[in-house]
Amino acid sequence: MVFALLHRPVFQALGLSNPQVAVRVATVLLIPSALCGLVLRPRAPNGSAGERSGLLFAVVLATLLSATTNYGFRNNSDDFTIRDRLQRGASSSTIPNWGPQGDKSVHLIVTTEPMIQSGLPSGIQAHRGVQALMIGLSAPIRGGFPENIIKTSKVVELVFHLSFLYLFLVLCREVFNMDRKATVLVLAGAAFFAPINFPFNSVETSSYAGLFNASGTLYHNLPQLFSLTFALGGIVLIGRSIRAGHSGFAIGCALIAGSFVFKPALYTVLAPSACLLLMFLRDPFSRDRLAGYIVLSIPVAIWSGYRMVFHTETRTLNPIIRPFALFMKRGGLRFPEWVMQHTWVFGAIVLGLSFAAFLPALLSDLTSFIRKIRGSGAPGVRAWIQSHWLESFLMLSLVFGVLQRILLLENNSQMYSGNFGWAGAAMVLLSLPILVLRLTRSPSALVRTSGLALYALQLGYGVQHLIMVTYFAWY
Repeated sequence: MVFALLHRPVFQALGLSNPQVAVRVATVLLIPSALCGLVLRPRAPNGSAGERSGLLFAVVLATLLSATTNYGFRNNSDDFTIRDRLQRGASSSTIPNWGPQGDKSVHLIVTTEPMIQSGLPSGIQAHRGVQALMIGLSAPIRGGFPENIIKTSKVVELVFHLSFLYLFLVLCREVFNMDRKATVLVLAGAAFFAPINFPFNSVETSSYAGLFNASGTLYHNLPQLFSLTFALGGIVLIGRSIRAGHSGFAIGCALIAGSFVFKPALYTVLAPSACLLLMFLRDPFSRDRLAGYIVLSIPVAIWSGYRMVFHTETRTLNPIIRPFALFMKRGGLRFPEWVMQHTWVFGAIVLGLSFAAFLPALLSDLTSFIRKIRGSGAPGVRAWIQSHWLESFLMLSLVFGVLQRILLLENNSQMYSGNFGWAGAAMVLLSLPILVLRLTRSPSALVRTSGLALYALQLGYGVQHLIMVTYFAWY
């Protein structure tokens, strides 16, 4: 609603004088929208002690993430950081910055100011969901721009962190029927999962740049956090619909489509995967299923129609295939020269460090899957996908996201910005419930022990990255 009212033809047609007045009107309309959200929310897990402890753990993690990555944003305008205070000292009246700064400044201030001043369209056509949401929510806050946006963001990010982790809790307990310990592992992974750092004992560089990052993308990139939270809500509803055999598939698809307005990356892997697996759904042509697939097509139609109606320019991606080129550009100094001379050796090491915890379960599952193909052929595979549709959907999306990340670059000035990597990072997190299930329920003690040990190691390096982000105020 805020996004629509920010457009000049819209607020002028309604007799409103400027975008700021339009935003105040839209803010009033947020109240019924919030009530609708409460009605459509996923069912909460039951109130057992295990569920309450899981919810408490989610609250603690959300508070920790917000405290480290959020509450230190733009506390002062002098770039005085917590590192500076510890090294040089300062007046007690100077509140230091900590956590990510650069990307948040772009998303909350640089790209938001033109929308407030002159409305939309503004410059090159791009996803502006975060900006529109923040403008709407900050309208009643005193202080003017950008202070009101900064204050609002510190509350909104906490809400999104908590929503993100709560939805993971619901997905684990209600959709995948995971026990308390497995759920805690998934929640910890959602907050901290990261590649194994190399060199292993490095205290100067974290595992973020040059490897296949996951949770770290949420620390500094608000569109990634907001988009992933919306899509996760959709996956929960789709999972409930498939497991219980009732409606909700279309609403889940609507949330996945809605993630597009915050960041299109995740939509570009989830929507194609859902389409490819359509015929493996039970009752694929039911009203709820068909409505879901129609809704999934809406973002593409709106994006194209918006350009034709408002005659906006779009940034041309011109994707080119350059295997592991982004990783070599950003992380090449990590490795010996002989590794850098062999692209696929380098790539194998990067994937091994990034997906170490996946390897034991992957090798075990591949062995059993090959036996299944040999034993039952194509009908058996089809039956398995049909009975494990949600898992197949997430795994296929993960494959698409990984391929985007390791193969594609933009053939423009943003070649090494990593914009083809967001979906892969998000899908690593969305696949964690499946990974933890495979590890905790594997009949092989070797798979369980090695997989969980590597999982814990990757969480440890994620905590290291969070500490370094907080201390050095990166991004």
